[in-house]
This record gives sequence, structure tokens and C-alpha cells, in this order.
Amino acid sequence: QMGDSFHIRHQVQPDFLLSTLLGVSKALSQEDLLSFVQSMGFRPKLLAEQLRWGERLGLLKRREKTAIGPVDLTSSGKALSLLASVRPSLAYEFLHLLHFSLWNREAPESNRFSWTYRTLCEEILRSGAFNYDRRKIAQFLIERAYGEFGLDESVSLSPGTVRGAMQWLSKLNPPVFEDNRVHLRVICPPETLIMAVQHYYREHHLQVGDPVEISEEGRASICAACLLEPAHFGSMAREAALAYDVLEWTGAWGEFLRLRSEVNLDYFI
Repeated sequence: QMGDSFHIRHQVQPDFLLSTLLGVSKALSQEDLLSFVQSMGFRPKLLAEQLRWGERLGLLKRREKTAIGPVDLTSSGKALSLLASVRPSLAYEFLHLLHFSLWNREAPESNRFSWTYRTLCEEILRSGAFNYDRRKIAQFLIERAYGEFGLDESVSLSPGTVRGAMQWLSKLNPPVFEDNRVHLRVICPPETLIMAVQHYYREHHLQVGDPVEISEEGRASICAACLLEPAHFGSMAREAALAYDVLEWTGAWGEFLRLRSEVNLDYFI
């Protein structure tokens, strides 16, 4: 059986998706939702794309199984929509993290668009910086997909996929995309680091509340999610632990992190 597509649709735009969530939170009818997004300057005929992607990211759920029809916000959709109105730059960070974290090694055929996104972030981490060349990056991702998945079908991945991924990456602040260069950052929001640590706990089946010694590999995987230069990991972890009680960090005799409890997005509102 064929797995999910590796493609990230560039027709889905971060601001359009957030406006769609806002419209859905107002419980608008389908018709009113179309005029609402039009009033925000977006193309109504691309609304269905935003709704589908919102569903893939777990931000929206359909009331019925029909392709078009009423949708509701999930709890993370509600929190993200609220966050977008009070701390917009964080909403972009969390949308980035959703794209990064949905692929799961234990169910590798699902959410393969997230594998693409994550592999691109891991490559930014590995190389530190590179020129933005959609064709070259797409070619690299295609080769990696063949290697990782042992595919015999053609890979649903193109320069358009890279363009799709860059829409989310280019919203990050501090930025990772300037003057046609993609690069790591020396600081990231402490909230991004905390959610990346939580993803690390989940991915490694670690018990929330237990301290974790951060290995070289652990540091790299958290830094890939944050697009943070690994040399700055310790200082960022310390800052995040000072800003939020949910994280503890110690740098004596090795680096230890402890996530005290599960974190939902509304923790940051």
C-alpha cells in the first residue's frame, strides 16, 4: 500500500490558515466563512485547501465525512487561534513545530509531508546554512526519501514542495531565511524550546517529570526542531527554565532537562 504524500502544498499559507481558524472560531456558516476570508484579502477558492491542511495538522475536525461542510476547531486549533490574536509570532513558531513533529518513526507511512519538513530542518542543522535553491533542495529530499523508505514508486516531491515548506519557515522570528540564505539562529523563543523538549520526551517514550540527560543526539534533535545553533542550546535551555516553571535545566556534570508536566499551547496564552 502506498504511504501518504511527501508534498507540502504551497497553496496553503500561514496567514490564510490562521484567518481560516479565526473564521471557524466565530462559528460562521460556509458562505460567511468564504466572505470572511475574502474580506481578509485571501482567495475564497483556496479556502478548501486551508481547511484540508488544518485538518491534517489536527487543528480542525469535520462534523461529517463530507469533503466540504461544517468544521470545528480542535482544542489545539482553539488555543492556536487565540494565540494568533495575542502572540502572533508564537503562533507561527507552533505551526512550524506541528509540521516538524507530526511524522512518527513508528508509523512512517503516515504524515510523510512532515517527514519532508523535518528532514529539511535536520539538513539546515547539519549544514548550518545554505543558499536557497529549490531544485537542489528538492533533489536532496527525493534522494533521502528513496533511501529512507525504500520506495519503488515515484516520489510526490518537487521544487513546489520546498516552496511550501519555506512558507512556514519564513515566518519564524528570529528568522531562519534571509537574503536567499537558509540558516540556523542563535536564539529562539523559550516557548519553542519547551515544546521541542516535549516532542523529544514523546518521541523517546520518556516519562514526563523524569529528568533526562541530554546526549549529543538529543541536543541535535531538539536544536533541529528549534533551528537553533547547538552551541547556544545550554544558554537557551537555561533561559527557558528561568522563564517557565514547567522546565528545569542543570548544566552541572552533564546537561539535564526535566519537563515537569505535559504542556498544551494554552499554557503560553
